[in-house]
Amino acid sequence: LWKIDRDQYIALAAALAVLVFGVLVGMLSAIALSLLALVNRLAAPTVAQLGRLGDSHDFVDIARFPQAIPDPDILILRPAQPVFFANAEGIFNAIRAKASGTKTRVIIISFEESSDFDSTALDCLAELKTQMDKSHIELYFARVRLKICEAMSRYDGGALADPARQTQSVADAYQQAQQSLAVMRP
Repeated sequence: LWKIDRDQYIALAAALAVLVFGVLVGMLSAIALSLLALVNRLAAPTVAQLGRLGDSHDFVDIARFPQAIPDPDILILRPAQPVFFANAEGIFNAIRAKASGTKTRVIIISFEESSDFDSTALDCLAELKTQMDKSHIELYFARVRLKICEAMSRYDGGALADPARQTQSVADAYQQAQQSLAVMRP
């Protein structure tokens, strides 16, 4: 565990708890520590900016792939963990921060890490959409799972669930955004 740098502190604490308090308490403390570590990892808002690899349909994290080229007019972002009540506000604040001070006219958010949204995630997303609308920034959603689509369509009369702004892939959302920008340009 030390070599791969994963869960070594939880294992050490569990082993010490077993030695001091017995097997049952040691196992229960290991479970509790594992759950706390999971919530801690999921609650940390990490949002990757994606860029296009050459002329391909592949959009990857520009921090990991320096050859990926971001579009100056289209900001493509992907939360690195599922969006839920503990991290939703942080994730959408990180998206706002990445968009501020740029010439971005379109934001594409890839939700491939999320299988469902709770009410807090929907509230935060609706707030982001309202702010982006006021800033005249178009918002597209890529890789939106069925449960999220259904929740968006039931939320606030379906304002979030515009099917023209939801695609199955980042490449499709990027193509739609480019077409929209072409129409907006003089």
